[in-house]
Amino acid sequence: MSPSNIVENFGILNGNIEQCSTKDEKNNFQKEKNASQKMRKDYDVALSYASEQQVFVNRVRKILSEEGLHVFYAPDCEQEYKAQDMFEKFYKIFRYQSKFTACFISKEYLEKDYTMQEYEASYLKNRDTGENRVIIVNFDGSKIPYLDPDINYIDARNIREVQVADHILNIVKKSGESAYE
Repeated sequence: MSPSNIVENFGILNGNIEQCSTKDEKNNFQKEKNASQKMRKDYDVALSYASEQQVFVNRVRKILSEEGLHVFYAPDCEQEYKAQDMFEKFYKIFRYQSKFTACFISKEYLEKDYTMQEYEASYLKNRDTGENRVIIVNFDGSKIPYLDPDINYIDARNIREVQVADHILNIVKKSGESAYE
């Protein structure tokens, strides 16, 4: 086999298995990973949702922002992230740059690659910190694979946006970590 037929691949598989082809690449990868983990938290909460729930989630975002939280909401950043790798940008935001993630779970959410990647990045943040940093808001009783069924979540089937926002706001403020109080 000639060297041109060899594909060198490095990165993280399944969140914790590192694959590097050389020692130098592994060292560079580890330095980049450590730098990312030390990033300051730019957002109090990042909102992860399927586009089918965008109207509801946008109303929640407006309430949280009016209450003083710094919220990551993807449509607010469309111009800033044009022509960039959205999977990579969102992964960093959901795993490292937000204190909390509110995942608005629905059947549609579970079917999309972007939303599941956002959830996985947020779940890894839980594992890294040893603290619960994911706020589950459930629209239709859908279950996330591998999520403990005893996890308490906000049931959005019978409450309004203001009540969901109030739950999220209380969780963030109780943590004592909001920079925007």
